[in-house]
Parts: sequence; structure tokens; C-alpha cells
Amino acid sequence: MKAAILELAEALAKGPPPPDNLANRICYMFWDVCPLGPRGGDAREQDLACLDVMRRTLAIPHCACQEGALHGLAHWHASYPDRVRDAVAGFLAAPGSAAPPELLRYARQYDSGVL
Repeated sequence: MKAAILELAEALAKGPPPPDNLANRICYMFWDVCPLGPRGGDAREQDLACLDVMRRTLAIPHCACQEGALHGLAHWHASYPDRVRDAVAGFLAAPGSAAPPELLRYARQYDSGVL
């Protein structure tokens, strides 16, 4: 599953899509409709794998992919605030980021869990 999600994100990143297309909406809403929400307990390993997918997706140089990962991380903030904070801080500190200013502003909201 992890590899499939990353492959999809990377495939979408190969070309710049128009601002409002299906690929952008799929990226943004993926973690809303995906049945893999934070569950903790016995599912901690699965939770950490999902968080890793979102963290790695932030490194894909495509706004739709990055925005979707940030949106997904917002859903996980209450359960894993330190991991979300670390993932977003890594994204913001990444050298050579070509993320547009509005996406960077969006990412800076992570601390409140409102992304």
C-alpha cells in the first residue's frame, strides 16, 4: 500500500496539472477518504507507515502532492503531534524547495493542527 501511494503521487508529479483538476482534488482529499486514519494501539505500526508516506510525499516536488500530504497530516496532528510537527518542519527546512508561498503559509499552520 505504501509503495502504491508513493507511486501514484510521483506519477502525478511528472507534469504540472492545471490548478483545479481531478488529480489535485484526489491528492488533497486522499487522507479524508482513505480508510487508514490514526488508530494507535495495535495499529501503531500501520499509523507510522502512513505518517512516513505523508512525510515522503512532502518531498515530491509537486504542489498537489505536497498540499495533500499537509492536509493528511492535519488529520493526524491530534494523535501524533510530534511526528506531524517534525514532518512539516522538515518540509519547511528542505533546501531548494520550489513550493509556492501560499503552500508554505499553509504548512506553517501545522502547529495548531489546522491545515
